[in-house]
Amino acid sequence: MVTATPLICVIVPIYNSEKYLKDTLSTLKIQTYKNIRVIMVNDGSTDNSAEIALQFADNDARFVYIDHTVNRGSGAAYNTGLAAAYDTECEYICFLDNDDLAEAFMVKSLYDTIRVTDAPVAFCEYMSFNEQENKPSNIFGATKGTVLEVRDSPRLFHTAAQPWNKIYRTEFMRENKDTLRFAERAGLQYADTSFFVKLLLTAEHIAICPKRLVYYRIYAGQSMQTSKDPTDPLLDELWETAKFLTEKGFDGTPHALCTNYRFVLLYFFFLSKLADEYKARYKNLMRRYFADQTGKGNLDENWRTLQLYEENQTTWETERVFD
Repeated sequence: MVTATPLICVIVPIYNSEKYLKDTLSTLKIQTYKNIRVIMVNDGSTDNSAEIALQFADNDARFVYIDHTVNRGSGAAYNTGLAAAYDTECEYICFLDNDDLAEAFMVKSLYDTIRVTDAPVAFCEYMSFNEQENKPSNIFGATKGTVLEVRDSPRLFHTAAQPWNKIYRTEFMRENKDTLRFAERAGLQYADTSFFVKLLLTAEHIAICPKRLVYYRIYAGQSMQTSKDPTDPLLDELWETAKFLTEKGFDGTPHALCTNYRFVLLYFFFLSKLADEYKARYKNLMRRYFADQTGKGNLDENWRTLQLYEENQTTWETERVFD
């Protein structure tokens, strides 16, 4: 039953974010849309994040605390939050990462966008920021209209895959919960990689909110220097995405091309951050993936220039999706 001000759950995965967590949660506490439930999932933090989250839960009944006890990764935290949201009467679901910030009208603006359409999900713009600069997203640029059909908009597959610049209808997510889950592979960076493509292909159309509603914190010089090789979890996600594209009949389409173009950029981003001892294996396995996708018509021959580009590249950045 649709109510005048339906309950909206906001899922916040938390891991060792004591430096920024209070600011993040405070931006949710002051939301102009009041009927929210903030589901805070502490994924085994070893700092004071739990204490900060519990303070919010103690002082505001809208904040709910869940503890994983041990670190299971962001994908597991997202999925735990989704399961908790499904047990409520919420009609919509949002996400916010534990070091990002939300405009006070974020939930209200996303809700106002999705409620006047039959779209199962709505996207908004965001602002990337750090201590030195702000960089606004321009995902939808000159896009006209408030709803995009996925089949008519292949460049959607090259937009921000993160779950936090979106609002989702709970009924849609619950009906597709076996498909729309986040990867829970140990050591995985970007647990939303296959989730994003599955979301687009399952949703079929999306609504667009042109406002910049989320401030996405970026870290200059952040690296993935780790004692474990993160290559296999990442490749698992890429192959899972490719499999889903094939199953849905999207091989050889611009949608698959745009998906893999995003993966080419991801390739360079990871390569610039990866510990030296893992780079050779990473390059080899990624090139096998690119060769497979080229053979299926899902990537053009330009991927063969990767080595030349790799040798001369000095920066990595994404492009506007819509010209």
